Amino acid sequence: MTRIAIIGGGVAAHTTLKSYLAAAGGDRDPSTDTVDIFTTEPHAPYRRPEVNKGMLLTGKTPAEVALPGGILTEPGVTLHLSTVVTAVDPAAHTLTAGDTTYAWDRLVFATGAGPRLLDPTTNPWLADRDVHYIRTPEHSAALRTRLAGLAPTDTVVVVGGGVLGLEAASAAATLSDAQVHVLEMGDEVCARMLPPTASRWLRDRHAEHGVTVTCGLDAAALAAQIDRLDPTVVVVSVGAVRDTMLAEDAGIAV
Repeated sequence: MTRIAIIGGGVAAHTTLKSYLAAAGGDRDPSTDTVDIFTTEPHAPYRRPEVNKGMLLTGKTPAEVALPGGILTEPGVTLHLSTVVTAVDPAAHTLTAGDTTYAWDRLVFATGAGPRLLDPTTNPWLADRDVHYIRTPEHSAALRTRLAGLAPTDTVVVVGGGVLGLEAASAAATLSDAQVHVLEMGDEVCARMLPPTASRWLRDRHAEHGVTVTCGLDAAALAAQIDRLDPTVVVVSVGAVRDTMLAEDAGIAV
């Protein structure tokens, strides 16, 4: 008997399940060799990059960008949607979700990462503004609806000139009539990923589509730019933070 618990419902969780089922093959007894997948989202695993590309830009639904779902209906596999795991006990080999305790023999943390949230106390320009972060389909749907209602007199500011920030700016320029600005603290957009020539090319392509990109800003200059632009909508895309709190609370070194 092997009871596997997977915390997280993204690509890593889906890949873990797929690999386990393939490795187990016909030796697995679904009545005793079980897999429980716990995800805080109300959706089955989907392709995360599509949150920006497909969902925000074209309005696709999570079902339209879902990962192959056949393995999720295999005997002995249970997908727990909208379920928050609140505690893990490595010594007892249990986890708690809601009012239920689940026993496990093997535990996989596939919790991924979330957007880096800016602290309003050190970034006062966030106050009283319509600020959006993008990670889930719900985030994309809310921003897509907001952008569609903007007028030419409105302004969208994207804080962060990485891949996701530029994708958000492109979507804003496509979906709305608003003026779109990207504010980046680095010397160039996507500077950590691309050589300078490629970064400049990417910035020029956005400029051709009406997006104004300003780089090389320190914190004070960034705040001044936002105060000057007085944006209707702010999209923050300044990196990601690993979601390791649950593991750390369980005393697991990460």
